[in-house]
Amino acid sequence: MISGWVAVFLLGLQFVPINQTPLNVCEVLQNLDRYRGQLVQIRAGFGPWGDLHGNCPPLRTGDHTWVNGIWLALPTGEHGPVAWDVMAAFLKVQNDLLRAGAERNDVDITATFLGRLDVRERLEVSNDGVPFGFGHLAGWPAQLVLHSVKDITAKKVPPPKGPRVILE
Repeated sequence: MISGWVAVFLLGLQFVPINQTPLNVCEVLQNLDRYRGQLVQIRAGFGPWGDLHGNCPPLRTGDHTWVNGIWLALPTGEHGPVAWDVMAAFLKVQNDLLRAGAERNDVDITATFLGRLDVRERLEVSNDGVPFGFGHLAGWPAQLVLHSVKDITAKKVPPPKGPRVILE
């Protein structure tokens, strides 16, 4: 009988997500318990904080409103390396658009992200209003520990209407 580790070695490591069709951020946020700890594919825009952003009603815990998105986390050695060649391609698309005259807020980058979804058992906030989430200031309700990125698209979008403020 072949041991499990030998079988994995012989078959090669494959990362098969729980969902065959990529989910959007809202579908994941509305079903955190279902996807907690699972390998999932998410098709989403890449936000300015390095997160996957959603366009749905944000989650709330009491008076606290969570960031409407999923934090992207790079894996440590125990979860396997991120596909750096794909990430390099992702960044190249963004840089090419910037060199072509687009500004960071004029570029919409969308991709399919594959990774393990981390979610706390409960979305909690301290008595002082500090969230126990993920990412910058622990404000995101979930994080995707990134394995790979594919199907990257980028396009220049019209600049926002109204006065433009430039901080230097």
